[in-house]
Amino acid sequence: MATNRPDGYVSRSDIARLAEVRRPAVTNWERRHRDFPSPVSIGGEELFERSVIGALLDRRVIASNALMVGEPAGSTYGTRFRRNLAMRSDEERPVPVPAPSGAPPGPSDEEDVLWEKLMRLRGPVDPAQYRDLVLILVYLRVRRGGSWDAVTRDLREGHGPIALARLSAEVEAVLPNQWMLDWSGFGTLNRSGRRLAGIADAVDQAVGRRGGAEVFHGLLGHFALLEGRKSGNFHTPDSVVRALVEVLSPDLPQAIHDPACGTGELLVAAAARVREASGRPPSSVRGETSDGRTLTLAGMNLTLHGVDADLATRPVHELWNPYPRSRFEYVVTNPPFNMGDWYPGDPDRGWWPYGAPPAHNANFAWLQHAVACSRGEDARPSSWHPTPPTPRTSENGRSARAWWRAAASKG
Repeated sequence: MATNRPDGYVSRSDIARLAEVRRPAVTNWERRHRDFPSPVSIGGEELFERSVIGALLDRRVIASNALMVGEPAGSTYGTRFRRNLAMRSDEERPVPVPAPSGAPPGPSDEEDVLWEKLMRLRGPVDPAQYRDLVLILVYLRVRRGGSWDAVTRDLREGHGPIALARLSAEVEAVLPNQWMLDWSGFGTLNRSGRRLAGIADAVDQAVGRRGGAEVFHGLLGHFALLEGRKSGNFHTPDSVVRALVEVLSPDLPQAIHDPACGTGELLVAAAARVREASGRPPSSVRGETSDGRTLTLAGMNLTLHGVDADLATRPVHELWNPYPRSRFEYVVTNPPFNMGDWYPGDPDRGWWPYGAPPAHNANFAWLQHAVACSRGEDARPSSWHPTPPTPRTSENGRSARAWWRAAASKG
């Protein structure tokens, strides 16, 4: 295996070698099985999180005619994968990439153990559904301590339907009038509750040791890796959060806004930076997203981190509105990249001081919206884009260049 790779990741070739299958078999698994994770690109190489692959292979039973000597019937590729992983010599182990100075600590051993346990208990549940279930359990463990004890007792005693009904009631109590979890998609979890009991126990122990905010944050990152490219619309990686908040440098207790807040990572970090710099919380924190499910996760994340925020859904086509509902000293956002079909009509008919964005790509619309939400000459908009957003036509290029010069002058 390559030695300059971050610890905890494997390539397709590594998977084949550790599971002792031919390389095309891994490609076949990736193509045929919906629960096979999407790769992440690191150093130009497509890699997979090792713990996720291990949990995936735990669900792949080795055919009797493919068993190795000494492997009993019913063995899984996960067992073989971990056995071979443990046998690698020290010089073959990946070298951890050091975190930059001042960066928050990376995943702890406890976090990795929790993740592997949750992956073993997942079964065939859709990744996004499983994410929502686990994160809601973390939130309930913190916010409904007394009721949580009753739920876990019912689960341990095998009263699955009763426990699920109680859980539904608890979700309604802490998240009224918001998106609700649909239990019907959980198959074996819904029928017996045994897997759910294991999930609840794992969450209970982790929150008891590390606290709800830390566990919630760590799991958001793991689920984003599990979902791959699909996670881009709801989660901002820690590295991007650090970069944007560093550029924004919010040092006064003033208003903070994220018009595409996802699950709230940027708002949590910006609010923490304000408290650290000024000794006081921001005067207000507001976040918007077009998806009600994501908004609920953001609300849980912010609450667990002690941030009082005003959250709302907002249709994407309202980006053209020249009169935002409020204006803010600090605007920080990581909007969805290259969003198409975002405007119901011709964007040229909207209000665009720096040029109309193209109808097939909302990047430049998000950028102008961030500026429109800014209040005062000293306002600091900070937005992440993979490439510089551009206007719809070359005639508007001069206005776009004027925007970039103005943005640069503000730092």
